[in-house]
Amino acid sequence: MGTDCKLIYQGRALTLNEECVTFPDGQQEVLEIVRHPGGSGALALDEEGRVCLIRQYRYAVDDWLWEIPAGRLEVDEAPQLCAQRELG
Repeated sequence: MGTDCKLIYQGRALTLNEECVTFPDGQQEVLEIVRHPGGSGALALDEEGRVCLIRQYRYAVDDWLWEIPAGRLEVDEAPQLCAQRELG
């Protein structure tokens, strides 16, 4: 994190901070940084080489999208366990 940090928003899926950062050349700037716990996805293939996709409604685009099974990491969860959970 930057040397100076101001919490702008904290939700269940992400945190938004305003941070004062120093770049390698010494210049400083205030940046808006989104922090997310990470996620994991699985590219699952069947015996015929077809990819498993899930159709989900996404409010942000107001439409249904085809996606690979994926999810947000729980606290201290390994990415492989997250991917297995999403495939289950």
